[in-house]
Amino acid sequence: MDGQRYATLEEEPAPAYDAPGVGEDVAPNEKVRWIVQESELGQAGADGDQDLLTEMQELRRNPHGQPEWKETGRWVKYEESIEWGGDKWSKPHVASLSLHSLFEVRSCLLSSAVELDLDATGLEEVADKVVGSLVQKGDLTAERADEVKQIFLSKHSHQYQIAHPEGKQTVGRPACLRPNLSPVHGGEGVRQRGEKAEMSHDPRFLRKLSKKTEVANVLIGDADFLERPIMVFARLRTAQIFEGVTEVPLPTRFVIFFLGTTGEEERYHELGRAISTVMADPVFKKIAYFSRSRDDLLAGLDEFLDQVVVLPPGEWDPTIRIPPPASPRKPGERLTTNAQAPMPSKEKKSAGGHGDTSGGPEEESLHHAGLKRSGRWFGGLVDDIKRRKPHFCPSDFKDALNIQSLASIIFIYFACIAPAITFGGLMGDKTGSYMSTMEMILASALCGCVYSLTAGQPLTILGATGPMLVFEEIVYSFSVENDIEYMSFRVWIGLWTALYCIILVATDASALVGLFTRFTEETFSILISFIFIYEAIMKIHKLGEKYPPLEGFKTNYTLEYNCSCMTGNETLGLMPSELTYSTCSEDFNGTAVGKGCPPLDKSGDVFFLSFIEFLGTFLIAIILKMFRTMPFLPTKARAIIADFAVIIAIICMVGMDVAYGVNTPKLLVPEKFQPTRHEDRGWFINPVPKGLVAWVPIAAALPALLAVILVFMDQQITALIVNRRENKLKKGPGYHLDLLIVGLLVAVCSLLGLPWVVAATVRSMTHVNSLNILDEKTAPGEKPKFLGVREQRVTNFMVFLLHGLSVLMTPILKLVPLPILYGLFLFMGVSSLKGVQFWERVQLLFIPPKHMPDSYYVRHVPNHRMHLFTICQLVSFAILCVVKQTAAKLVFPIAVLALVVVRYFLKYVFTPQELRILDDEMPELTKRKKEDGEDVEAAPYDEKNYLRPTAVGDQAVAERFRPLNITTAIDGSYPMQYAKRRMSGCSTGGLLPHVENSV
Repeated sequence: MDGQRYATLEEEPAPAYDAPGVGEDVAPNEKVRWIVQESELGQAGADGDQDLLTEMQELRRNPHGQPEWKETGRWVKYEESIEWGGDKWSKPHVASLSLHSLFEVRSCLLSSAVELDLDATGLEEVADKVVGSLVQKGDLTAERADEVKQIFLSKHSHQYQIAHPEGKQTVGRPACLRPNLSPVHGGEGVRQRGEKAEMSHDPRFLRKLSKKTEVANVLIGDADFLERPIMVFARLRTAQIFEGVTEVPLPTRFVIFFLGTTGEEERYHELGRAISTVMADPVFKKIAYFSRSRDDLLAGLDEFLDQVVVLPPGEWDPTIRIPPPASPRKPGERLTTNAQAPMPSKEKKSAGGHGDTSGGPEEESLHHAGLKRSGRWFGGLVDDIKRRKPHFCPSDFKDALNIQSLASIIFIYFACIAPAITFGGLMGDKTGSYMSTMEMILASALCGCVYSLTAGQPLTILGATGPMLVFEEIVYSFSVENDIEYMSFRVWIGLWTALYCIILVATDASALVGLFTRFTEETFSILISFIFIYEAIMKIHKLGEKYPPLEGFKTNYTLEYNCSCMTGNETLGLMPSELTYSTCSEDFNGTAVGKGCPPLDKSGDVFFLSFIEFLGTFLIAIILKMFRTMPFLPTKARAIIADFAVIIAIICMVGMDVAYGVNTPKLLVPEKFQPTRHEDRGWFINPVPKGLVAWVPIAAALPALLAVILVFMDQQITALIVNRRENKLKKGPGYHLDLLIVGLLVAVCSLLGLPWVVAATVRSMTHVNSLNILDEKTAPGEKPKFLGVREQRVTNFMVFLLHGLSVLMTPILKLVPLPILYGLFLFMGVSSLKGVQFWERVQLLFIPPKHMPDSYYVRHVPNHRMHLFTICQLVSFAILCVVKQTAAKLVFPIAVLALVVVRYFLKYVFTPQELRILDDEMPELTKRKKEDGEDVEAAPYDEKNYLRPTAVGDQAVAERFRPLNITTAIDGSYPMQYAKRRMSGCSTGGLLPHVENSV
């Protein structure tokens, strides 16, 4: 090959950034921020949103003495290396690098050849331009160019091919091993993005990568003919798939080629790890995509080094692999300059978050959340309809086409049918059987189906609640005492309640929900969760009283369960071993005598098996629900098991109940479609029967006021919890529309003689959790990212359609023991506690300070102040419990409203910043930062705007944990004793000596 042809390659001058403030003396993070911002605005001509797989390959000799590139490490977000001797990938871990290797990366990048937007369609063309750039720069002589090119084009060996040598067929083999498809001739081994791959790769690893993933190939090696190391950083203008080069068939965007002198393989290995780790960094990745010159790359690397934290060599073991963090730092946080966001002024917003927010960004948030007064009649309702109309068809139905929806339907059906039957039985006792189980099932089916098809937030589950049961009991008692027709009186109350709901919708009264902060929401939520837990435990306790265990039993007693056939005083034999029961009674006219004769007293067995089923359902469901994050089985199998956790638990426990044959209490479902008191009433209630007192319709307006408070509180607090920002709902809420539909359904149920159903908090939360979507394209070692919820109407509709068909499924439902449903209650109560800050702070009361988690509110609020706030909330919670369980339970909704007043007076006890951290407003109404979770929900960071300020309180943290700035040392201002010991290398000024400190 003619080496002179490389001399014709000329390096094109790179355009400079014209952003204001970007000059020679600008700090690296400032320049990086402007580069990223300009690229986000689309001025850099590149995408940059791709994920990047960095693959490091080192030059080795195969058994035949030929050079080949052997894969030794890969980075998606965290490092994975080959376990030497085990021939397998290590667990993903945070890369720990030597400080010297990072200095050496900068030195090499400072003097290396840089090719940005390289035009090449074939691997050989890439090799020509890479080698040509080295010749043009003077780092490589033309005589050695061919040898370097041959090394660059050497065969590639990947770990998956080594571990699966049986895949030797043509389809699935690397292109470099096929005689008819060579990657070094005419670009035949090159494919564009989207073309079908025919190579051997790990399909499980490929499934973890997004479709937009591109590859950075880091090639590290040595050659005995070189006098000094050479390096090229190349970025392709158009990503190309080079078959056989990469581990998976993905397009290559970057090629970093380093070739050093022989004898320093370990040093080059660490250099390769450092380069790969830098390329995997999300901020530097954007710089690599958008850089226009070498200076931009150096600025990105300097910003990376600014974030480095040095660990002293004697303080930790560098051989220990650091596991990936549960909540990694967001890239945008590194690029913010102002570490403190201004607090809203007192004129606009008080410490408690109540007050006018007009004129700011929160106003727009309130408007879109449907919690701001529109200023016109039914304006909120109209906005809700406009917001939801575009999603109604086909999105609200098509989005349910997933196996997760099927699991949710079955799970929520059992979660709802059990309370419906339970509340139905209790209501029959409280109302003289005017409304019982049949009426409750029909009300749930009718209202649930209508609500799911028309509501603004169809994820909300309707059902019977405790306050409504108490209200029905009071109305029935009042009717009996005053000789009033109960069902007719109830019709008028329902009609008045519906009218009040219409008035509330017309006046946009749902905007008052904006007064509810986390303090009110979580206190109410925890109360409902504990009610489920308490009721589940009490139900199983009552079973123990109904079926008591064997009393007076001692371990040294011998149990005798014999059964003999007696005729007079003569014993004919034991049954059933010697005689059958029919032979004894029919042939010998005998009588079965003994403790082992049927019927046996198995009351103790009933309780113990019921307790096992109760506890087994809870444990199986709770363990399998966590199966998604366990290391067993492939990812897809874990996801299916987690989705069907409750169904698996129910099937297992029903099978055990059938196998043992113990007569445990079973689910009771009505077999005929008729009112419970069909002789006294029909399916339509006449509001003006004969003998109706004239003042009854007017007097019904007074108890309707209390009823509308119950409806409003249950419906809107549940809606707030469902629509919280943490759930990442995309289609928007419908507070006004939902309240209108519930009010109209109350009127319909009153005329049909059915119980009223409203939003059920725990069942709605469980429904939302059952439809959570986790990102399947997670990098190895990365925690699955929560993407949102499957927002659709089908699961809600099917759940209540099955409610209506329950009468036809009586033979199947009769097999389900009640203890299994009690275990389901316990599971729902416990699982709904997850992620509730109030519950987390209650646990902190019993944890020593040094063992407390590194949560945002733990960092920025003194412990005694945090505990004082928790105690105030606990006292409020205890008062609600007392009101709920005593004769004062009718005023329970008013007690919940009183929490708003309590929260208001807390501003005189706590500082504004403490309240802002401990008790943010509802997520729909504020921009807060949740530093202790996987999502950054607050204003401090937006991927599309890196200039936004961070949250209050971050400034102290930033100062305390400010990383060591080592860029000045890189530029030459390091100590003189190091300058005298400089080593030869890539940089024209040499390299820093090896430093034992680890990064």
